[in-house]
Amino acid sequence: MRRRSLSIFTVFAIIVTATCSLALSGLPLGAGAGAAIWPNFLLCVVFFWMVHRPSGMPTLAILFLGLMDDLIGGGVLGAGILALLLGSLFVRPAAESLARSAFGMRWSAFCGFAAVVFFIEWALNSVPRWNTIQTGMPFAQFLVTVLAYFPVSMMFRKILRIGRT
Repeated sequence: MRRRSLSIFTVFAIIVTATCSLALSGLPLGAGAGAAIWPNFLLCVVFFWMVHRPSGMPTLAILFLGLMDDLIGGGVLGAGILALLLGSLFVRPAAESLARSAFGMRWSAFCGFAAVVFFIEWALNSVPRWNTIQTGMPFAQFLVTVLAYFPVSMMFRKILRIGRT
């Protein structure tokens, strides 16, 4: 894959979008059964930058973002880091071809990426409790995250003028 140097604007955009996605994940939307299901915007942001500017989302940045997400979201410390890191290992080899592909292919790849991350995180959060966490809430969050990728990606591509839509 050909490496492009990142402009100051791109680095700033990556930092701002990652920070905003972490801030959105920390918003309280109720508690218990009446809580609203919120998409995992961090997955959308990490996948978007891995595909469109892979040099802007190195492994160290993914580890840091996973740690921050774990600290904000609660759960088992390290589960989100490992899930995000393993999910990114599946995307990284295909990033260049995904950047050139049609949006439907990128969205399908995002669905696979999100499924891997959500499954690993669900499994790692279930192990310390010696029982499985209910799958309804993580599955619902997976669905709203997959649906949220479309507007997030389109907004980033329009505002940042990245490639074709």
